[in-house]
Amino acid sequence: MDQLHFSHAKACQLLYLHHLQTRREAWHAFSQSGIAWFMYRHDGEGVILNPQTGLIWQEIHTPSALDLTRAHSKVRQLEWAGLANWRLPTRTELIDIVYAPGFPLREEHNWFDCPLWLHDKGCLYLDQPDEFMGPDGVANMIAVDDTLCADWPSSYPQGLFELGWSWLGAWTSNARFPKSSKFDAALTAWKRWRSLASAENDGFHALDINATDWPALLRKLDYISTRLPDIDSSTFSDAAKGLWELWPVPNMASHKKIALINDGLIRSRNPELDIRDANVAIDFGTSSTVVAFREGAQDRLLRIGESNLWEQPQASDYENPTVLEIMDWQALMAAWTSEVYRPLVDWRDIHCAHEARDHLRENHSDPKRIASIFSRMKQWALDDFPTRISDQIHQEERILPPFNRYPAKKVEDVYADFNPIELYAWFLGMFINWRQRGIFLRYYMTFPVSFPHSTKENILNAFRHGLQRSLPESLVHGPYLAQFRVEERGSEPAAYAACALKALQLSPVAHGMGRAFAVFDFGGGTTDFDFGYYRLPDASEQEAGWEEVIEHFGASGDRMLGGEQLLENLAYLTFRHNLPQCRAHKIAFLLPQDAEDFAGSDMFLEKTRSALTNSIVLMGRLRSFCETGNLEGLEQGDVCKMPLLDRDGQKVEVAFQIPQHALRDYLRSRIERGAIAFFAAMQAAFKSHGGMPKAVDVLLAGNACRSPWVLELFGLEGSLIGAIMAFEQLEISVHPPLLADPSNPWRPTAKTGVALGLLRLCPGETLKVINRSLLKDDAPFLFSVGKLLNGEFDPCLPAHGPYGRWHEVGRPLDGVFNLAYTHSPRARTDQRMDRSDPDLRYKRIDFPESSEGQKVYSRAIAPNLIEICLAHDLSHVGEPEPASHFLQLALA
Repeated sequence: MDQLHFSHAKACQLLYLHHLQTRREAWHAFSQSGIAWFMYRHDGEGVILNPQTGLIWQEIHTPSALDLTRAHSKVRQLEWAGLANWRLPTRTELIDIVYAPGFPLREEHNWFDCPLWLHDKGCLYLDQPDEFMGPDGVANMIAVDDTLCADWPSSYPQGLFELGWSWLGAWTSNARFPKSSKFDAALTAWKRWRSLASAENDGFHALDINATDWPALLRKLDYISTRLPDIDSSTFSDAAKGLWELWPVPNMASHKKIALINDGLIRSRNPELDIRDANVAIDFGTSSTVVAFREGAQDRLLRIGESNLWEQPQASDYENPTVLEIMDWQALMAAWTSEVYRPLVDWRDIHCAHEARDHLRENHSDPKRIASIFSRMKQWALDDFPTRISDQIHQEERILPPFNRYPAKKVEDVYADFNPIELYAWFLGMFINWRQRGIFLRYYMTFPVSFPHSTKENILNAFRHGLQRSLPESLVHGPYLAQFRVEERGSEPAAYAACALKALQLSPVAHGMGRAFAVFDFGGGTTDFDFGYYRLPDASEQEAGWEEVIEHFGASGDRMLGGEQLLENLAYLTFRHNLPQCRAHKIAFLLPQDAEDFAGSDMFLEKTRSALTNSIVLMGRLRSFCETGNLEGLEQGDVCKMPLLDRDGQKVEVAFQIPQHALRDYLRSRIERGAIAFFAAMQAAFKSHGGMPKAVDVLLAGNACRSPWVLELFGLEGSLIGAIMAFEQLEISVHPPLLADPSNPWRPTAKTGVALGLLRLCPGETLKVINRSLLKDDAPFLFSVGKLLNGEFDPCLPAHGPYGRWHEVGRPLDGVFNLAYTHSPRARTDQRMDRSDPDLRYKRIDFPESSEGQKVYSRAIAPNLIEICLAHDLSHVGEPEPASHFLQLALA
């Protein structure tokens, strides 16, 4: 019989996970059997395990009588049964074991005949457990360890076996059980696997191939990493099906494989047969990511990280959260680096998308959970500082360097610095390239208008690597890899316009410049503006095959206006409103990027894990208010109770008053400021491209546009925006965000419309897009730069101007120049911006060796980067001369 070759790394991981699952099932059977306690011994030192909680109690036949101070000191130094994390129990934990039926120390050693016992805060009389006693006096002591609690019960039995414990027996509430043959068999199988484990990185050094039920193991290939359904039996037996993983890889000598006997029960399949001729569109968002592909004339959306695909889909299911949850760093990295293509990462070691987001929202007051969840991937791509992530099981912290400092690498370099965007893209690819669906090789992405070219390229490379690693290995080593591509295709607002104009049945026009449109894309991270005309093709374009044309320009936005930024500011305002409680409990919190500090803020504003946790907890409580205007979970009027962390990381319960009126005023004024900037950008964009049109269709995009504050502002009647438009004599048609259709969850919405519109921009489509905003294949320069003149902003280096052109911006005074800049489009209009305008930013630049007569010159060299120098004048070719003191400044 022919042999089938299978990845050695996957075989090792399958067996390892199979044995783990067998142990978990054995443990589950015990946990359901009425057993209340287990006893173990290690080097003569005994412990009692509570299978319901994972707490471990020290077995000492004669308890010690100590005062509270000496007892705390003793347990901190205690090493017992291989454990060194002992502590005094809490009052509740002590009461639980004192009155729990069948506790072995009471049943066999009459421990609790003594009435007075210590807990972590004082003493407890057993016959009067409801009375509180202070820390004074001497009492008996018992120690407890919670090492296994972080991931209980999945940490069992691995944690116990690695500690070298021997099982002595089990107790129910009224009797001791003898050793169970089923439990012994589970431990025997576990030890057998451990005996096969090699010291080498590739896992097993001996595989009993013939004794393994491979069809049963291989059924779990999809489920293990993604929780997609088990592979059905027909995949193994049907001649038209089979497994991609068993198809031979060219040049197999360089890959470690095992040989499975082909007895007809398992079939291989050439993955080249399952390649789909379709484009995949990915809208990588701040809060959620949308994946769409076109099947014939039907555009489809994909659910990522949903645990049950049998459930009736809702439109929100296709907004896949851009979130990762790290459970176990060591196990994750061992699997992630075990092989290049389709590594068998265990979902129990890392969760993605919906499940990770749900865990965050259900446990937003749990600091361990918060520290393990990475929910700001897209912002991290722009950050210039490292990010810390801890896993939940071991509390192991890893520091991720800034994304823009990751070195270039090849796909095969699995040991390079861990890149969460690459892993997230791999998860997307594993769902997209599911064997039930087929294999896709063409991927197109879209980005905010403000993203620099270098950042977009870094994200594209990470997605390239992650998506390629989701492909079957034999396909990658064949000729079809040449068709694989991951490319940028248009900006996010342009993609939304391509979808919304068609969905709203707004037809292109042939006369004049075309149908004028403006996009207000209010997302989770930023708000993007885009403007343009939607028209029919001219004669030459029609001859080339184009049927519609979108010509857009003036792309800009409000970088500080996003749903998550608004939430951060609402939390910040609420903390400030409750400063007396924060001061009393020593509670720190984060300063939002666009907020100002306050007098006495030194001890409150930090970037610690406690401060991050506190801000996330409060943001979770305020989310419904930001989205709908209604606040949930209030007690006694405006009071909201929640657990926060003090500066030492200890939980404290607080009752904050939520200043709803102040928060409403902030939301209204901040969104109005963004809307005014939008209309200022609209005026500047159209006036620089032929003049203001008579009518404009305004398209509201992004989930944040569903906010009542946005809809109120764009109602126009009686609003400041309406007054602006009346002055301009401009006819505005505002189109609310596209709404979900319960009967058709694939219908475009305010969020999914970007990915669905991106499908219309892919190669081969008949919609031509002309982007007049691009400069040197990059986004336009985003800032207006200048100085203060008589207390008002004087812009000298204009936004959207050409790169590389020098402009005089001022003169240094006493060797110092105070640079002023803003990202607001209002600087491009006649609107005044005084010194206190919240959209203005300042940088002090020192020129200690400047001489009299020298001026400061500046030029844009990237969307958020300028170069500055000193010179006496510009030459006839526009170069500063004689130039000195060159430096580059990043603007944010």
